[in-house]
Amino acid sequence: MQCPRCAQANPAEAQFCNHCGAPLRLRCPGCGRANPPESRFCNGCGRAVAEAPPPGAPDETPRPDRADTPEPQPAASRTILVVEDRDDVRALARDILEETGYRVLEAQDPNDALRIAEQHRATIDLLLTDLVMPQMSGIDLAKRLQTLRPDIQVLYMSGFVSSGVPAGELVKKPFKADALTQKVRELLEAPRKRRGSG
Repeated sequence: MQCPRCAQANPAEAQFCNHCGAPLRLRCPGCGRANPPESRFCNGCGRAVAEAPPPGAPDETPRPDRADTPEPQPAASRTILVVEDRDDVRALARDILEETGYRVLEAQDPNDALRIAEQHRATIDLLLTDLVMPQMSGIDLAKRLQTLRPDIQVLYMSGFVSSGVPAGELVKKPFKADALTQKVRELLEAPRKRRGSG
């Protein structure tokens, strides 16, 4: 995939340019959602997505979300594994996280998640998983993944009022973008603070 900013080639699955760090998805001028580069219309609001500027052209697209998210660079360096058996919920979580700048790996069930965790060479910073799924629960999946990757943080998704999971590790479904990104940020920043104070 060619970067629209620096014109360098990148792997097809890349979310960000390996050379200049620019996102390889088109951002909707209406709702700000990130869309695949071949999209003609936004997957979120249906508005026509402007074509990416030619290589070397100045980026004049306004990005009001940058003022709201002062840490785009740290987010871009973090990878989140999203595990959800419902396609619509998984796609929503992916879009929200990618729009915020995170790299996202997707799994449709726990076995798929375990396979990805074993094959993915780089760090996976956080597991975002549904609590109730076929094959095994989100809690059991988290335990299995933490044996493979002891440093991984875990955030559960559930539509149940009482789930038995601490509030700081749970986002209720249906969730809004700010609720999800706030929980993710809190979990990813907490270990850093604890290490720094110890």
